Amino acid sequence: MALFQNAAQKSSRSKTNYLAEIKCGRMIFNPTTKMVNPEPEKGLLFVEKSKEDQMIHLCWKNREKDNKLSDWLCFENDIKVKLITQLPDHRVFFIKFNATNERHFFWLQDAPAGASDSEDKDGKDGKDT
Repeated sequence: MALFQNAAQKSSRSKTNYLAEIKCGRMIFNPTTKMVNPEPEKGLLFVEKSKEDQMIHLCWKNREKDNKLSDWLCFENDIKVKLITQLPDHRVFFIKFNATNERHFFWLQDAPAGASDSEDKDGKDGKDT
């Protein structure tokens, strides 16, 4: 499963020059309970080559306010992206920086490919439970 959409596969509606991007929200990890909780903001995780330093950056921004809130430098073989398969209905993944063991959790905000029309953009099925 490709987590990021590469530049060649972008839709014609995209107006960015990002190398890769994915709509996702941030999650907060609670070290006591070892659980993650989603933040409600609509976000975008993207990879770009900076014009200022010519380095590759992994960034997260709030799509509603269009402001970049996180910016990490990326070095070869330093980042690992892993889908958490124990939560298939929630579509959660994390990014781990190998040099520091720092982890950042995210949840996918687009409906998965092949999802029914009753499923909304949050991944909820539209049914009352």
